[in-house]
Amino acid sequence: LCALLVMTSVSFAKLLVYLPLDEGKGKAPQDASGNGHHAQFEADPAWVDGKFGKALEFEGQKWISMPTPDPEVFNEEFTLVVYIN
Repeated sequence: LCALLVMTSVSFAKLLVYLPLDEGKGKAPQDASGNGHHAQFEADPAWVDGKFGKALEFEGQKWISMPTPDPEVFNEEFTLVVYIN
Protein backbone atom coordinates (compact mmCIF):
# COMPACT_ATOMS: atom_id res chain seq x y z
CA LEU A 1 0.00 0.00 0.00
CA CYS A 2 2.82 2.44 0.85
CA ALA A 3 4.59 1.76 -2.46
CA LEU A 4 1.33 2.39 -4.34
CA LEU A 5 0.85 5.73 -2.57
CA VAL A 6 4.40 6.79 -3.35
CA MET A 7 4.10 5.76 -6.99
CA THR A 8 0.85 7.65 -7.50
CA SER A 9 2.19 10.85 -5.96
CA VAL A 10 5.33 10.99 -8.13
CA SER A 11 5.23 13.36 -11.08
CA PHE A 12 7.66 13.17 -13.96
CA ALA A 13 9.23 16.36 -15.27
CA LYS A 14 10.48 16.80 -18.80
CA LEU A 15 14.25 17.23 -18.88
CA LEU A 16 14.94 20.24 -21.09
CA VAL A 17 18.71 20.71 -20.85
CA TYR A 18 21.45 18.85 -19.01
CA LEU A 19 24.94 20.31 -19.19
CA PRO A 20 27.14 18.20 -16.91
CA LEU A 21 30.23 20.25 -17.91
CA ASP A 22 32.46 17.26 -17.26
CA GLU A 23 33.78 16.58 -20.75
CA GLY A 24 37.28 17.63 -19.70
CA LYS A 25 38.07 19.28 -23.03
CA GLY A 26 36.50 21.23 -25.83
CA LYS A 27 34.88 24.59 -26.40
CA ALA A 28 31.20 23.65 -26.63
CA PRO A 29 29.41 21.96 -23.71
CA GLN A 30 27.17 19.18 -24.98
CA ASP A 31 23.55 18.79 -23.92
CA ALA A 32 23.28 15.30 -22.41
CA SER A 33 19.45 15.44 -22.34
CA GLY A 34 19.24 14.44 -25.99
CA ASN A 35 17.33 17.61 -26.90
CA GLY A 36 20.23 19.23 -28.77
CA HIS A 37 20.48 22.41 -26.67
CA HIS A 38 24.27 22.56 -26.90
CA ALA A 39 26.00 25.60 -25.41
CA GLN A 40 29.01 27.72 -26.30
CA PHE A 41 31.76 29.21 -24.17
CA GLU A 42 31.89 33.00 -24.53
CA ALA A 43 35.51 32.99 -23.37
CA ASP A 44 38.08 30.32 -22.63
CA PRO A 45 37.46 28.80 -19.17
CA ALA A 46 40.01 26.30 -17.88
CA TRP A 47 39.27 22.58 -17.50
CA VAL A 48 40.34 21.50 -14.01
CA ASP A 49 39.89 18.49 -11.75
CA GLY A 50 36.42 18.63 -10.22
CA LYS A 51 34.63 16.92 -7.38
CA PHE A 52 33.64 14.13 -9.78
CA GLY A 53 35.86 13.97 -12.88
CA LYS A 54 36.51 17.24 -14.69
CA ALA A 55 35.02 20.69 -14.11
CA LEU A 56 35.27 24.23 -15.47
CA GLU A 57 37.00 27.10 -13.75
CA PHE A 58 35.53 30.51 -14.56
CA GLU A 59 37.45 33.65 -13.68
CA GLY A 60 36.38 37.17 -14.55
CA GLN A 61 34.28 37.65 -17.68
CA LYS A 62 33.85 34.01 -18.72
CA TRP A 63 30.47 32.37 -19.16
CA ILE A 64 28.40 29.89 -21.12
CA SER A 65 25.63 30.84 -23.53
CA MET A 66 23.00 28.61 -25.04
CA PRO A 67 20.10 29.01 -27.43
CA THR A 68 16.82 30.10 -25.87
CA PRO A 69 14.41 27.18 -25.54
CA ASP A 70 10.87 27.40 -26.90
CA PRO A 71 9.05 30.04 -24.76
CA GLU A 72 6.13 27.62 -24.26
CA VAL A 73 8.37 25.62 -21.91
CA PHE A 74 8.23 28.41 -19.35
CA ASN A 75 4.42 28.31 -19.18
CA GLU A 76 4.69 25.15 -17.10
CA GLU A 77 6.34 24.56 -13.74
CA PHE A 78 10.04 23.78 -13.97
CA THR A 79 13.03 23.25 -11.73
CA LEU A 80 16.43 24.79 -12.20
CA VAL A 81 19.37 23.02 -10.56
CA VAL A 82 22.88 24.48 -10.55
CA TYR A 83 25.91 23.30 -8.61
CA ILE A 84 28.49 26.04 -8.17
CA ASN A 85 31.45 25.85 -5.87
